[in-house]
Amino acid sequence: MDLEQLPPLNLSLEFMSGLVMLVVEKLNGDLPELTQDGQFAHTLDELLIFDRELHSRFDYPVGEAGPLSVLSQAHFFQRMLDMEKRRTAERIDGFFLSPSAWKPLSVAKDEEYRATECGYNFYQVIQIIEERCHSFLQPGHRLQFVEFILDLLDEFRVRLLQVLKTERDQPLSETAVGILNSTDFFLSMMENWNDLPFYVQMMFFRKQVHGTSESDNEAKEELLEGLFDAQITLYKHVRDDLLSSLVRRVVGELKHQSKSYLSDKWFSMLPHSPLIPASLTASAVGMFACLQNHLCDLNKRLNPSLFKSALRSISSLIEEHLLNDLILDNHFNDGGAAQLKFDVEKNLIPIFGEYSEVPDRGFRQLKEAINLLNLPFGSATLLQDALENPESKATDIDLEEFGVKRLKHHVVSKVLRSRLSLHKNDRLRECSALKISAVLRGWLCRIRTGRELRLRFDTTRHEVKRNPGVLQDPGKLGKIIEALLLMNNRGDNDHERVEWLGQQLVVSHSFVREWMTSSPIWHSRIRRLILISLQNTCTTPGASLRIPLRLLEIYGDSKVTHFLIQHGYFRLLSELFQRVCPDDVLSPAAGSVIDCFLSPLLQSQSERRERGELLWSMWLELTRHHSSSSLGQFLLPRVASSLSSDSVDILVDLVHTWASGLISDPSIRPEDPVTVLSHFLVLTEKRFQANFEATSPPPLLPYLLVLYLLLKAIPVPSPEDMSPPLERLNAVPHVELIRQAVTHGSEENMTIALARVTAEVFRLGGERAVPLNRILFTLAFNGAFLSSLWSYLSSARAQPSPFSPSGAPLMKTLSNGIPLASHLREEFLPPLTLFCALLNQLISTLHDSEVLDPKGSSTMPFSVPSLIRLSSSLIDLCLGLLDLSHPVLQDQTYLTCFHRAAELLRQLHIRDSRKPFCPPSHWLSNRVLLPQSVPTNFWPVGQEEEDSPVALKTSDVRFRVILEEIPFTVPFMDRVLFLQASMENERVESQRDAFIHDVPFINIRRNYIYEDAFEKLSPDNEPNLRKKLRIHMMNAQGLDEAGVDGGGVFREFLSELIQSIFNPNRGLFCATGDNTHYPNPEAPLLFPDFSKHYYFAGRMLGKAIFEGLLIELPLAPFFISKLLGRDGQNVDVLHLETMDPDLYKNLLSLRSMPAEQVEDLGLDFTVTLEQYGANKTVELKSGGASIPVTAENRIEYIHQVADFKLNRQLKYQCQAFASGISNVIPMPYLRLFNPTEFQTLISGARVPIDMSDLRANTVYASGYTADHPVILAFWEIVQAFDETQKRALLKFVTSCSRPPLLGFKELYPAFCIQSAGQEDRLPTASTCMHLLKLPEIRNRVMLKERLLYAIESGAGFELS
Repeated sequence: MDLEQLPPLNLSLEFMSGLVMLVVEKLNGDLPELTQDGQFAHTLDELLIFDRELHSRFDYPVGEAGPLSVLSQAHFFQRMLDMEKRRTAERIDGFFLSPSAWKPLSVAKDEEYRATECGYNFYQVIQIIEERCHSFLQPGHRLQFVEFILDLLDEFRVRLLQVLKTERDQPLSETAVGILNSTDFFLSMMENWNDLPFYVQMMFFRKQVHGTSESDNEAKEELLEGLFDAQITLYKHVRDDLLSSLVRRVVGELKHQSKSYLSDKWFSMLPHSPLIPASLTASAVGMFACLQNHLCDLNKRLNPSLFKSALRSISSLIEEHLLNDLILDNHFNDGGAAQLKFDVEKNLIPIFGEYSEVPDRGFRQLKEAINLLNLPFGSATLLQDALENPESKATDIDLEEFGVKRLKHHVVSKVLRSRLSLHKNDRLRECSALKISAVLRGWLCRIRTGRELRLRFDTTRHEVKRNPGVLQDPGKLGKIIEALLLMNNRGDNDHERVEWLGQQLVVSHSFVREWMTSSPIWHSRIRRLILISLQNTCTTPGASLRIPLRLLEIYGDSKVTHFLIQHGYFRLLSELFQRVCPDDVLSPAAGSVIDCFLSPLLQSQSERRERGELLWSMWLELTRHHSSSSLGQFLLPRVASSLSSDSVDILVDLVHTWASGLISDPSIRPEDPVTVLSHFLVLTEKRFQANFEATSPPPLLPYLLVLYLLLKAIPVPSPEDMSPPLERLNAVPHVELIRQAVTHGSEENMTIALARVTAEVFRLGGERAVPLNRILFTLAFNGAFLSSLWSYLSSARAQPSPFSPSGAPLMKTLSNGIPLASHLREEFLPPLTLFCALLNQLISTLHDSEVLDPKGSSTMPFSVPSLIRLSSSLIDLCLGLLDLSHPVLQDQTYLTCFHRAAELLRQLHIRDSRKPFCPPSHWLSNRVLLPQSVPTNFWPVGQEEEDSPVALKTSDVRFRVILEEIPFTVPFMDRVLFLQASMENERVESQRDAFIHDVPFINIRRNYIYEDAFEKLSPDNEPNLRKKLRIHMMNAQGLDEAGVDGGGVFREFLSELIQSIFNPNRGLFCATGDNTHYPNPEAPLLFPDFSKHYYFAGRMLGKAIFEGLLIELPLAPFFISKLLGRDGQNVDVLHLETMDPDLYKNLLSLRSMPAEQVEDLGLDFTVTLEQYGANKTVELKSGGASIPVTAENRIEYIHQVADFKLNRQLKYQCQAFASGISNVIPMPYLRLFNPTEFQTLISGARVPIDMSDLRANTVYASGYTADHPVILAFWEIVQAFDETQKRALLKFVTSCSRPPLLGFKELYPAFCIQSAGQEDRLPTASTCMHLLKLPEIRNRVMLKERLLYAIESGAGFELS
């Protein structure tokens, strides 16, 4: 080959390439060995410096392989990125904890932004990460760094919001102003970064990774998007809120200082004079001084752009304040207008002139208003007339001639009126004087006329006393009646005159009735007199009731009654009734009032129209005012008994029309809607007790609609207010009516109406409405109603639209997280909420066999396939409602429905976890996504569950609610990973100081492991069990055991301690027949301070879970259910099977036993306890020893016995134990799991041991390697073991026979096999280190025999 034809070689480059390749090979071999973050970080920094020097100083080509190619490998790059994230998080924590975090930097170059120390340090961190990003050439690597920067910016914003929570009421503090400057600083930086070519390129790659929109318009919009647009929007929101709070605080203080200035005497100020120079109004000095101080302070502390924005906002608010609260609320004379102009133009505007080149720009409307105040009177009058004259068309040009360009016409008119009103005061005073004199003359005239009429009346009365026959003269009697009618019953002793004249009319009724028949005038006089008599009796204390009632009896024909009804007849009689029957005792006078009240109702039984008018008037008068209980107790029942079925039907139609108006117009709502409902129930009670087999069945649908409307008009009251109407609704006849409605009402409208009524009853009943309300409880056990209600809910659709011709299904709409229209929300959500509550009540009280094998039962309407479909729908519904209620809309109706649906879903899931009936993965949803990182303090210790301890992202808030309400929609392993990641966060947070302070050793004697641990790990000695603990074990001889606690000794100690705690011989816990543990009911007799022992036991179990330690500790399922229950929730009779199967079986047989056999058992409401040889009888309820168990109360007896055994006996033990666990792990973390999953969490899964997984994650020591002959023989032998032998081996080495939940890769320390030397020894183990000490036995048969002998001997686990 001709060497001259070869391309020239760059020897320097080839030499450098060779050296670089040596470095790369060395790195490939050494980097996996750098297990500590400090070593890895140091190597990383050196590599980056080397790479930068290589390219900048030695001109090494960019395309050639360099040392960073090693870091570009996936596992190294990810480790580097994770390390950077941890280091950055620690640095940011330090920035925020610095005492000078929010003090501005003192460098001159930062004058433009006034960045704080924390903000500037964070900016430097971003710069370092950006420099790291540029070191890598692959777009994928760069994009990961860019995503890291975006996450940091979002995290920084969230941390700012957390700090601001403490400064919420101090927007002018150094911290708040520093955060405002920092926020604006990063806004400016991000806006600059958006335009940099590098970040534009990264945005393009990001869209390539995440995909682009199919729509052309959306694609064009995406092309215009910047990488930091989302963060810029969020930071702008924070900045604007902070700036707005700051401005409001400044203006608020100015308004407080301006109170005296606003109320100054502007209407009486002296005009300016050349002899006396103008000066600032004295009342304005404080306000202007306050303004000047604030502006000076803000100018020093805010950066220029923020200060300009604040200046504009402050000037705008001051202008609005002075215009609305000073000019428009005061009257000005010429001197006041001139003084205001001087204050504004010579004092206020110059203050702003110190900081702005155009200071009057923010006060243009104020200046225009002041100019209007200073117009000559004639010009102002002409302008005012032009504006107020409707025929005049005052245009903008007209106003511009007066220098007005910005004020609206109505504002100009108000300003002019504040000026012109002083000149119109004289004319107004004249008009007012005329009106006052007219009113006075009329009053005097009425007084004089009344005096004359009373004199005439009294003269005639004296004449009658002398000559009673005078009243037989129609002229005389007519005049005295007219005089009384003209008096209006307003003078002294008028009530006596009314009573006297009423008595005379009663006496003279024979000829007065003849006059009424022959003359309409007399008819009018008598009916008006009866009305005045009724009014007089109602308003006058001590007035006689006999006279008006006798007048009604004598003269009350149909025409008189019709007139009285039009003028409040029923209202007056109801007031009279409440007056004579105040103490719920029916008096004879009250009976007479009732007769008069019923008289018109009994007279009008012919025409439907007349009855309708009469009933309508009665209803309006009864509902217009508040009434006493006696009205509903005595009067209304008599009214109801007098009404025919047809009249009640008319009343229902009328009330339906009236109640519909309550919903459309809340302004006509009665004062006491609860009483209105009670009145309606009383009036219709007789009619709607009829059964459906009658010849004239009641119109149930209109009745239900009226009930719904009346219930809907009632706001949520106190339980005492709702007790009377709810008692009537819950009365047995009414409940029977509802039951018959379900049985006979096959129409969908009937189901909807009934659902809406019961939904309102449920709303008003509160949290425990279903078990306490007879209607709801009855419907909960009515399978036909629940089935028809679910059918309606499943098929309900919205109105047809162009996008959905048949109407969108409402359930699907909610499941997709789409809000309903307001009317659909009000109509659909309450029945849906009701259905969930009723079915939850039903399922919670049925036995598993009744739920899963109904066999045509009318109680359980859903078969197993139906329950599977229903639960699937509920999962989607809950997730959709979650989108609508957390955290954007916070609509109470969506939130209530979500909680009820989640409760039902949890009830179904509990059944499925106890007796599986759903297919695998049924409860999981692909709509639930795990957060990319677990926030710190997601559920902090000691925090209430509903509190928000930290400012969480929207996705984190939603995920938190899912975990609280429906955690089973997340796969079990994902929840375990979430728990472990959360505990790791908490462990790092709690054990951070362990690197600074020495961790104390705790000496424990092995023979007294419980006693020593109880004393030395008590809350007083070790209040924080989350931090790292070291244990020093001492053997029976008091000598130190071998080994240093690097974590293994503590794990062995904790495992043995928990086994000792739960040992039944200790007396704290008992064992069931299947060897599961629960608290000993008799522990208080053994341990006077038993609650401390259970608290200690809970802390130890919590510590084991916190450390991820598996312990073979079978807990009773009912005990786990009590621990995981919400708010100390008691468990029901179904859990008794796991505690005492025999007692549970006997109680079930009692439930189905014939009635006569129940009484033969001779049971009563007591239980007999055996306490250490002595029997003790305990009453299940007050007086239970004297209450026999019968067929009627046996269900109560069953629940009382179960409640005593499961809840009352163990209440305080379980409370102390749960408190101990929550001291280490917040209970919401543990409620992520059901009882079966919780048992798996603490003891491991009951799955076959994967020996290949164990082998792949085993390490070797002391000469052993994976291909050593003894090791090869060991794995062949172990692989041939049966499952029992495999578990024995695992327990021998790790003290637990079950594998870790997430595989042996999670076992810490890792499973290790170490050479034990000569073959004449038996295999031994150090459980604390998961170490198997295996002798070098070459003979395979001997190796198997000795291995089996060792693992099956049951030896202890002390360090060898």
